[in-house]
Amino acid sequence: MKKICTVALALAAYTVLPAAYGQSTIPDIPGAIQAEDYVAYYDSDPGNNGPSTYRAGDDVDIEYGAGAVNGNNVGWIAAGEWLEFTVNVTTSANYEVRYRVASLNGGPFTIQMKVDGLLTDTVSFNGTAGWHNWINVVSPTPFALDSGTHTVRLDFLSTEFNIDEFEFTLVGGPVDTNVPPYLDPTNSVTVRVDDLMSRMSLDEKIGQMTQAEKGSVTPAGVAASYMGSVLSGGGGGPSSNVPVEWANMIDAYQAQALTTPLKIPILYGIDAVHGHNNVYGAVMFPHNIGLGATRNPELIRRAAEVTAAEVLATGAHWTFAPCIAVARNEAWGRTYEGFAEIPDLAAELGAAAIIGYQGTDLLNSSSNIIATAKHFAGDGGTEDGIDQGNTILDEATFRELHVDPYIDAIEAGAKTIMVSYSSWNGVKMHGHQYMLTDVLKEEMGFEGFLISDWAGVDQVSGNYYDAVVQSINAGMDMVMVPYDYANFINTLKSAVAANDVSMDRIDDAVRRILTVKFESGLFENPYAQRDLLSEVGSTAHREVARQIGRAHV
Repeated sequence: MKKICTVALALAAYTVLPAAYGQSTIPDIPGAIQAEDYVAYYDSDPGNNGPSTYRAGDDVDIEYGAGAVNGNNVGWIAAGEWLEFTVNVTTSANYEVRYRVASLNGGPFTIQMKVDGLLTDTVSFNGTAGWHNWINVVSPTPFALDSGTHTVRLDFLSTEFNIDEFEFTLVGGPVDTNVPPYLDPTNSVTVRVDDLMSRMSLDEKIGQMTQAEKGSVTPAGVAASYMGSVLSGGGGGPSSNVPVEWANMIDAYQAQALTTPLKIPILYGIDAVHGHNNVYGAVMFPHNIGLGATRNPELIRRAAEVTAAEVLATGAHWTFAPCIAVARNEAWGRTYEGFAEIPDLAAELGAAAIIGYQGTDLLNSSSNIIATAKHFAGDGGTEDGIDQGNTILDEATFRELHVDPYIDAIEAGAKTIMVSYSSWNGVKMHGHQYMLTDVLKEEMGFEGFLISDWAGVDQVSGNYYDAVVQSINAGMDMVMVPYDYANFINTLKSAVAANDVSMDRIDDAVRRILTVKFESGLFENPYAQRDLLSEVGSTAHREVARQIGRAHV
């Protein structure tokens, strides 16, 4: 990631740029724009790899392209690069875009278009068996543009293809330039959620309640199922495991989610539990038992802030942390996941971490992510320390030791809570309506959404249908399937059809999920925060880890 062209500074005023920068006049829309006539760019390697002398001083790779409309095309495209253009829309209307592209490689390739910073169009295509075997790829869904001067940006989410030009064409039918209320960020979250839910089918609602592991679902599968969330389980990421490839991978899933009619972004989740620990080069912190030894909530908040920035740089918006389990038996093999055996200390440090991940104004933040308090409740107090075992306590003691830390988590603003594999007095928490709904949601006032643990719903009953029904009715909002997501979707649809799960329960779950998505600003900023990539593993971030290392007592 080497250079952002400084002429981008001129875009804010929409000035007519000199011919040396590609546009002697601002092109009119409808009409075609040559890819090489950009006004700003981001290219990942220095110098022009192409033989063309056109704009040879830039880093964009321009070549004399056989069959290119004006003799030149942009090639050697790498994922993460982009081009920006200034355009003049002469007519407020609905438009579609034709992209002229080619590649010797197989693909698939993805381009997304943003107009004035808002995602407008996403197209995907396969290879054309030749670097200059040009094909035309057309927008899957027309979109509205207002007349006037606009900034158009093409983000390239794939590597090794060429682009010659792109053309805006008027589309027949009624013109609707009104933004639906749910896509208007000036509206309240309640208005946006109400409007979006009024447009959703049952399939779209159940899709939002579904989370699959990335190894079991393709980006196209996310769109086809209207999936609400994807996770990297067990650290599953791209083969190179470097930050920019994580961003490219997650953005490819996001791009497909945004091709659906309602353009609802996915929440991509990751176990960034002691730093962004799945990503090469990220800063590592001690596990929670080590952080707890500092007894310093300020340092733990700063560690969470560092982790949040590094996670966001790679495209994920959600970490399954902090774990606020109160480890009461050292025989439990996962004691390292908790901050302390003392409930008050676990509560204080867990709240500090949540504030570090989410900040105090998540909606307007450019460097914070959604936190997850876990695992509700009792996974540190099971009999004989057996993992996923049974916590045997009277209710007053159970609350004092294992439930009360969630009061602090909720007050700190936790948007999601993950449910424990463990049981309380023989009843699995994943199917415990009293604890999940009566206590956590109603008594304690938790307004976010509940996420299951990895295939945790399956443990509620030996019969999968019964397990899904009991868990959803108990209050589970999103289910980490993680593999056979089609089976979960079909099972829940059947349960609704049989009136074993009410539409009120479905709507409550979806409302909670969408509320968190709107509150986090995901609709406005769904993609990787690539300007933070340079901070992953930075000296400043590592200094926080060193301070924590020195603070152990």
